[in-house]
Amino acid sequence: MHHIRCPQDDQYIYDRRTQPLEDSVFRGRCELTQLSKPEKQQASQILEKFGLDSTNIPEVGVGNCQDWLAGVVKELERHGILPDGEGNYWRNMINLTSDQMKKRCEGDGKQWVDGPGQIPFSGVPDARYSDREEGNVGKLAHGSIIEGKLEPLFASISGLGPSTSEDNDPQRPYVSSPFFSQKKSQR
Repeated sequence: MHHIRCPQDDQYIYDRRTQPLEDSVFRGRCELTQLSKPEKQQASQILEKFGLDSTNIPEVGVGNCQDWLAGVVKELERHGILPDGEGNYWRNMINLTSDQMKKRCEGDGKQWVDGPGQIPFSGVPDARYSDREEGNVGKLAHGSIIEGKLEPLFASISGLGPSTSEDNDPQRPYVSSPFFSQKKSQR
């Protein structure tokens, strides 16, 4: 995965990491194209070069990871990996929620793949962000729902899961934005 993140709330940094597509934080993705192995390698090199160029990383308060993502898509378009117009299409997605993006992509005939979904919650929470205690969170330590969500992630990392070989291909590049992965809060 190629993306930028803001670990200290003062500047974005480029981050490339291996992450399974089955990760439950992903709300969904739009599959833009299918690439051959050489094209995947070329795309990965383009993404890496783009990510390492600090002039492509927006300043906090001026832009965000969605701006970076739209720039990446435009760069892949410039190199002929993606069709003309794709960069502007994603530039127009900036500040939309994942649900709005899904609706637009599907309405425009693009292939949207839903993420594995959010972990459902019911009952009384055993911990809150405002808690000051340090200790195990009971539901996380022994929750069957959590274990059920984590099992395919660990299996896909170890190569034992239901993922296709294409999903486990370390050369299958994709870009992510935390803003694309989360619903906006209602105001």
